[in-house]
Amino acid sequence: MSCVLPLAVLFFLFSSVSIPGRFRGKEVVMFWNLENFFVPWGVADSLTAEFRYGGKRGWNYERFLKKCAAVAKTVVYLEDSLGRRPGFLAFAEVEDGSVLYMLLSHTPLHGYPYCPLHYDSPDRRGIDVGLLYDSSRYRLVRSFSRPLVLDSSVIATRAILYSCFECRSNGDTLHVFVNHHPSKFSGAEATQPLRDAAMGLLAFMADSVASRHPGHAVVLTGDFNDVPASDSVAGAPGFRNLSHRLHKEGAGTIKYSGKWEMIDHFIVSESIAPKCSTYIFSPLFLLEKDRKTLGYKPRRTYVGPRYAGGVSDHLPVVLEIFY
Repeated sequence: MSCVLPLAVLFFLFSSVSIPGRFRGKEVVMFWNLENFFVPWGVADSLTAEFRYGGKRGWNYERFLKKCAAVAKTVVYLEDSLGRRPGFLAFAEVEDGSVLYMLLSHTPLHGYPYCPLHYDSPDRRGIDVGLLYDSSRYRLVRSFSRPLVLDSSVIATRAILYSCFECRSNGDTLHVFVNHHPSKFSGAEATQPLRDAAMGLLAFMADSVASRHPGHAVVLTGDFNDVPASDSVAGAPGFRNLSHRLHKEGAGTIKYSGKWEMIDHFIVSESIAPKCSTYIFSPLFLLEKDRKTLGYKPRRTYVGPRYAGGVSDHLPVVLEIFY
């Protein structure tokens, strides 16, 4: 798909001198926690059995493809609203690389030049983070994942995905981190050290990149399982959390006990922070009426054991970088 750029933008692009390593133009990054996006086939162990064929949730190929189609619809809808396709689509709670493959091969996204990036993590439930990038505009330079280690032991949670890209048109560089911090399922206080450790690892990795490549665009995104004002999300000197404004306005990506919470974030390097904007993407087809409280809530795939036919309990967040 194509977009028509304003003449002023075209003039800037063709008259400016490229500085390798510096990121210019306009780019769009989307992050979305897809909530239990399992394939229905595979080994049915005690933690995945409910999402396998014959499991108590009734998860099957038809429902899996319906969820793939809804994710693709959201991406296309975002593209239409922006006038250009996102350069990067970051996800949490995908089971493995086959989910990304099916998303690209069995939906309208098959005609898009996205390439998947995924590493298996030690998460006990087998859910990981993943990334799709526009290979027509970016070349993957390097990537790896790092597990969370606490007291010399690898924690059974999601690893952090790091990737470095070079813009094909001008050689500019963009670094992207995708993470999904440990949840509060066992209690907020009891799991606080895990989120602190995850944020410490993420901040260390990001600072290492920023120190080696000053001035480069660095983007940290993911489900932090906490609001921007919490201590577990602090601790990334030289970076700015763009989600503070949304949090202060009472907006959020997930609704818990009738209240919106902003737990999915974009944190960017100070070099690009003044030129960035972030918002929650909430088309009506991702929502349903909240019968317990006023307003709406995300339409989930399952509400308890009941199949609801939605996508996730999270809404996507979008980052726009302007130059």
